[in-house]
Amino acid sequence: MTLLQRLKDETSGEHAALEARLPLMHPDLTLQDYVGVLQAFYSVVQPLETRLDALALPEALEWPERRRAALLEADLRGLDHAPVPPDPGSAQAWADLTGAEALGACYVLEGSTLGGQLIARQLGRLGLSAEDGGAYFAGHGVHTGARWKAFRAALEASVPAEQEDAVLRGARRTFLAFHGALA
Repeated sequence: MTLLQRLKDETSGEHAALEARLPLMHPDLTLQDYVGVLQAFYSVVQPLETRLDALALPEALEWPERRRAALLEADLRGLDHAPVPPDPGSAQAWADLTGAEALGACYVLEGSTLGGQLIARQLGRLGLSAEDGGAYFAGHGVHTGARWKAFRAALEASVPAEQEDAVLRGARRTFLAFHGALA
C-alpha cells in the first residue's frame, strides 16, 4: 500500500469528523458562521505554517508557494474582520513537530485545497468569490488539481518507508487541531 493510500485510509475518521463539524456546505450558512470558520482555521494555519517554515522540507514540495495563512488574513480583512492572533499556546503546540510529521501536516493543508473547490462554489451563495472573501477556499484556482498531483508525487518521493508512521501522526495531529479549533 502506498503512503498516500495509507494517509487517505488511516485518517479517514479524522477527516470525516472534521467535515461533519464544518458548517460550510450547509444551506443555512451565514456570513457570521463563515467568519468563525476562517478565524478557527487561522488559529491553526498561522502557527503551523510558522513551524513548517522553520523546518527543512523537501524542495520538491514547493512549500513556500503553498502557504495559505495570508489568504485567511486577506479574507478576514476583506470581510471587515481583523484576524484574531492565535493563542500563544498554539505556536507551542507545534514546537515538537518533526520533519516527517510536518509532511503529514502538509498533506492535510494541501489536501484541503481540493475540498475547498466545492466550498468556494458554495460561498457564492453569500456573494463571496476568490477576490472577495473566499480566497482561502479557492485554493490554487484552476491549477488546484495539477498542484495536488505534483504535491502527491513529491510527497511519495520524499518519504522513506521507515518514516511513514510519523507522516501519519502529523496528518492526524493536524486534523485534530482543526477539529479542536472548531469546538
